[in-house]
Amino acid sequence: MNPRRIAYLSFTDRGDTLAEQLRAVLGGTASCTRRMEGFSLSQWTAEAFETFDALVFVGAVGIAVRAVAPYLKSKASDPAVLAAGGPLLERKHAGGGITMALAWKPLRLDWRWQDA
Repeated sequence: MNPRRIAYLSFTDRGDTLAEQLRAVLGGTASCTRRMEGFSLSQWTAEAFETFDALVFVGAVGIAVRAVAPYLKSKASDPAVLAAGGPLLERKHAGGGITMALAWKPLRLDWRWQDA
């Protein structure tokens, strides 16, 4: 599937810049939470799930996972969900995710995914 209706959601000014760059190349609609009065992540996600073919969260993967979890039904019908431009490395992650990611970096893992 080549998504035509793409929604980008950013949470910071830097994220907004990245979302706009992606939108300029791939098309779609970009929104920055800093510019949305009374923003509700849950409401935005519910509406986007019904409207778009792909959702791009320009921010931490954890935000995307928590936002979409209540709306997931089937990989055959759900929109594609991507996270771009995750947390800055100097930030701390209580679960140790950044430390783990840094440990993996030198491994240069080469995974080949096949659709089943």
